[in-house]
Amino acid sequence: MHGKPIRSMLLAGALAAALAGSAAASAGQRSGDREAMSAREESRQTYELAPNASLRVEGIAGPVTIETGDFPRAELHIVRMAASQRELDCYRTQVSATRASLTIEHVQDIDRAGCDSIRSRQEVRLRLPRSMSVALESIAGGVDIGPVDGMVRLSSIAGRTNLARVRSAEISSIAGPLTIGLASLGQEGIEVSSVTGPIELRAEPGVDADLSVDSVIGPVSGLAWNEDGGTYRARLGQGGRRVSLSSIVGSVRLRRP
Repeated sequence: MHGKPIRSMLLAGALAAALAGSAAASAGQRSGDREAMSAREESRQTYELAPNASLRVEGIAGPVTIETGDFPRAELHIVRMAASQRELDCYRTQVSATRASLTIEHVQDIDRAGCDSIRSRQEVRLRLPRSMSVALESIAGGVDIGPVDGMVRLSSIAGRTNLARVRSAEISSIAGPLTIGLASLGQEGIEVSSVTGPIELRAEPGVDADLSVDSVIGPVSGLAWNEDGGTYRARLGQGGRRVSLSSIVGSVRLRRP
């Protein structure tokens, strides 16, 4: 008798977390439409990285697109925009790089007069070696990431999120549709929580995984799921690696070729 109230509380918490993430992504600024941004600056940079290096992107008000492949180095293209040149001068998209890591983050000069609240937008595009690990946090825009062999960590994303193929991932507080391509999974598996929007899992042939979906408002489809007390379970192939989804406001669908 107590299952439904508890489930509702969990999902209410998921919704609050996703909405809080959306607000955090644009904290200290008001992101506007691209067309309304009259001031603009572009930069292109290239970085030499060691194998299995890591990327962190934080606080971007706009889309982040990551193309991956057998590239010898990282290539970065940033477009900074604001409603006026004065507002553009109030912030920077800071890049810090070593051989082992690449960090991109929004830095706003809030102590400068008139810079505490600005209208701005950024677009970040990268070409990265597939072996890298990727972490994105507080992104107010769509996220599109190519196949990644390293760990993928996403937190507080407000927009459509597409992961072409991942082996290991930790994903939380997503406000928007989420698509995850499942490849040969790593030992860490995949954990997804607090999503407001539909989730589609695209499993490549030969994927072995044990799937669970807990605390969901919406249909769960695409496999012969076993439902027990509000938790759905299913197995792909021989099972083994864990794919866990919890606190979902939206549908969950598994699609296979």
